[in-house]
Amino acid sequence: MTDTVEKLDIAILGGGLAGNLVARQLSLRLPNASIGLFEKDTERGYKVGESSVEIASNFFIRKLGLSTYMVDDQLPKNGLRFFFDTKEKNASLFEMSEVGSDRLPMFPTFQIDRARFERDLLEMNRGTGVKVAIGGTIKNLDLKAGIDDATTHRHSFEVHEPDGSLRKVRARWIVDASGRQQLISKLRGFRTPERHACGSVWGRFTNVTDMDSLMEPKWPGADAWKGRARHTARVLSTNHFCYKGYWIWFIPIARGITSLGVVGTVFEPWMSSEEGFFKFMRQHKAVASLLEDAKCIDVIGEAAAFSDPFYSPGSDYISIESDMITDMIVRELGGLHREARGPGSLYDEFMKFRFDATMLLYRDQYPVLGSYETMRLKWNFDISCYYNLWVDFFMRDHHLDPRKLREQLRRKEYVLQALENFSNLFQKLVVELEAKDQLHRSNLGHYNNGTDLLYFQSEIGVERKKGAVNTRTEEIFNFCLEEARRILGEGAAEKLELHRFMEPVSLA
Repeated sequence: MTDTVEKLDIAILGGGLAGNLVARQLSLRLPNASIGLFEKDTERGYKVGESSVEIASNFFIRKLGLSTYMVDDQLPKNGLRFFFDTKEKNASLFEMSEVGSDRLPMFPTFQIDRARFERDLLEMNRGTGVKVAIGGTIKNLDLKAGIDDATTHRHSFEVHEPDGSLRKVRARWIVDASGRQQLISKLRGFRTPERHACGSVWGRFTNVTDMDSLMEPKWPGADAWKGRARHTARVLSTNHFCYKGYWIWFIPIARGITSLGVVGTVFEPWMSSEEGFFKFMRQHKAVASLLEDAKCIDVIGEAAAFSDPFYSPGSDYISIESDMITDMIVRELGGLHREARGPGSLYDEFMKFRFDATMLLYRDQYPVLGSYETMRLKWNFDISCYYNLWVDFFMRDHHLDPRKLREQLRRKEYVLQALENFSNLFQKLVVELEAKDQLHRSNLGHYNNGTDLLYFQSEIGVERKKGAVNTRTEEIFNFCLEEARRILGEGAAEKLELHRFMEPVSLA
């Protein structure tokens, strides 16, 4: 045991995806800063969250310099893909209606082997001078340690090593990337409940049938099925098999391993075993056909423990917050103390807004998943809003611009109201279709490439005036309202101006 105190500019608590990414960004931006990364687990395990989307992938490439690595060492992702079944769950894969890309997306995204990615990031961080410490347990975290000397180390904690030794650390900045441990959140009482509770069970499998390898004559209809999506690589997509109240994912993680999972309101403890997981999966004919030779590596069950992985938002949040944290630390270590505190409150308010907006995509929406008609409409609405409002905002670094943040936050209540209005509309569609026993009426034989509203992709990431963004938003909203009326068998109506969608009214 020693009384020596190690002093750092920045201490990062946690060496998973979040800790490693912020460590890399900080080490690239502040090559002369002393940075320590502290991780308890000695092995990098497999975790849910293999699928990245546009904001995170842009962050990996643009901010972290990982473009060559991502292409060489991780799988390219072919967008999100959705399949729809009969009420009896007995449709074959080729019969199912489908929403999914017929080409690789304009902006690259990746399917990530989390264990390998985190191992590689740890080595990259060591290479840029980060002091990586593995195996110790953080205890006695003190965020009120006071000013120590001219270097103003403020915070302290202890690292209890596996051999019984003790390290004392003081740091000017502490970044909590401890995941479920939530070290600072628990200490400061920051945890808040979320009423959208869903359960999940997932695992890793080998020998899952590659849907791109399905060939005639063993698989009658395979050629036409491949042709309708222009022979694109379906297996590289995040594939969702959608049912009312839950969905099943298939995600390739490279080197012959596939991640499989189910998320929704159907979670039961018996599904957490290998036998129970296979039993549940095999209740779905199309899913079962891809698992005939599958071998289980491991299965993990988790009930009501995360917001929602449906659109793979986790790495987006990590990327945005890493950018903001890095910006504040760079400002403060550069002597801009007041400027560092200023953006902090704006960043916090924006991320709360971003979270509230994201949860409106999930909360009370799981019944929508069961119908090709309702989910096709919801997907086109969600992806076009994501590109128009969030991806564009990130790619132009508006999330780091206090003026742009204030402008966005002034519109917060209007944006949330519009999203709530459309959430209610999608729920209404399900109620109306179910009342007529028509929820599954289009779940066989239809295909949509999921880009009905992405005709403006070339505008994303380049300078646009606010009016241009509003114009696209109004077009998206009116398209979806017209499509909803068509699904309900109603006639066309006059298009609405944007402000009408942002009032507390029913769109049904």
